[in-house]
Amino acid sequence: MTSLQWMAIPWIAFLTPFVWNHLRVRRTRQVESTVERRVGFAPAANLGLLLQALGIGVCVATASADREWLLPWAYALAAISIWISAAALMHLGREWRIQAVVTDDHRLVTTGPYARLRHPVYAALLLMVLATMLVGATGITAAIAAGLYVLGTEIRVRAEESLLRRQFGEAYDEYSRRTSAYLPFLR
Repeated sequence: MTSLQWMAIPWIAFLTPFVWNHLRVRRTRQVESTVERRVGFAPAANLGLLLQALGIGVCVATASADREWLLPWAYALAAISIWISAAALMHLGREWRIQAVVTDDHRLVTTGPYARLRHPVYAALLLMVLATMLVGATGITAAIAAGLYVLGTEIRVRAEESLLRRQFGEAYDEYSRRTSAYLPFLR
């Protein structure tokens, strides 16, 4: 197997908590028979999601290197990524959505990884992209993939933060003053 094919294992491990969380939250909502009412939606975030997916796709589809000797480092990055995303989902629980949505019973999560980063899931996904690039991406395609992913993330961050700021006002402003966006040095 190539080093890129070996990266399928951590990608599956990365995605598993998302599937588990989705099934758990869906089951909880069915038991509670609650109907959530959306009070905010940011369609621009869907463009960001598309760009993130394109970045990941470019990274995987154009991988031409086979740097098997870097696989342990890629797995180390992936392990950190999996830990961050699983911890973030544990704290986020039912607030996690693929789309940028705020509901009438939405709560502002500031515990766990959210105590340091406002968007730890994006940080974790970025680490997975970097791990994948480490073993297979080269030159211009790596730059294009990274650029698409970061641009998509920036669009999503701005769209989501706008929604959260409208919903939580000063509480969100205070939270954003003391935390970074998705990288420790980005406010």
